[in-house]
Amino acid sequence: MTDLNTFRITSLGEKSYNAIDDGHGEIIAVFRHSLYLQSHKHTSQKPALFCIGVRHLPKGPLNVVTTLDSFTELKAGQQWHHQNNLLTLNECIALSTNNPPLWKQPCPCNQRPDQKQRIHTCEFIAGSMQETHNTAQSPVATAINRQLHLGELKLIEWLGDKSCSKPGFMCDLLGCGDGLTPAGDDFLLGAVMALHFLTIEPHASLLAESIVNKAPGRTNAISLAHLHAACEGQANELLMNFFSACIGSDEPELKACIEQLSNFGHSSGRYTLSGVKTVFENC
Repeated sequence: MTDLNTFRITSLGEKSYNAIDDGHGEIIAVFRHSLYLQSHKHTSQKPALFCIGVRHLPKGPLNVVTTLDSFTELKAGQQWHHQNNLLTLNECIALSTNNPPLWKQPCPCNQRPDQKQRIHTCEFIAGSMQETHNTAQSPVATAINRQLHLGELKLIEWLGDKSCSKPGFMCDLLGCGDGLTPAGDDFLLGAVMALHFLTIEPHASLLAESIVNKAPGRTNAISLAHLHAACEGQANELLMNFFSACIGSDEPELKACIEQLSNFGHSSGRYTLSGVKTVFENC
């Protein structure tokens, strides 16, 4: 163990802590600035997966923020294990888990944005989306956006359903798109988190239950883990900071939070904001 390069953990989320505590597992995806690890106890019904990233990785329930600079020497399929307060990656990199700073998601205050604040927020979101929208779309992207729009219309109809039936639009959205987290999944994540944030019941619970039941087999393991967290009302600090900014009157802060989210991932943040916007406009 003395030959290992040992690095510090600067933030450890609750779900990542639980997955690490399982003891060992496999690296399933490697990128320049982050990698995903899966516990040997991971199942489609109970995800046990976490993300390790460099200094600028947002804090969150699944995230382990470290002093590492890159992950170029690691590959998918390699093993990790946790023993004696060391999280070891492929026997070449170790992270100290001795009293790591645990990230606790801030509890939302009792105040919620009123209709005027929600409309104001949606105007800023729309402006941000307009600035980042790429008009030159491939046929595949056009087909994806068409299906997302169909799912969005069904979500709007369901939000207005006073009988509170179970949502029937999961197949239109789950797994729709490509990338690490498909666009439809990001949209649903934003929608269910917005419902939790606004405490819109029973819609929040019904949507969360439907996602948890329908997502296995329709999306990948990484996206599934993020969706499960969202269904419990948990998300990374970028989204939680945005929700907090919605309540106040500090426009520069709200715009900054929207910009940060819009630029998160290849398109994840934008589709998440789209899901939030749909709920804000129709609840």
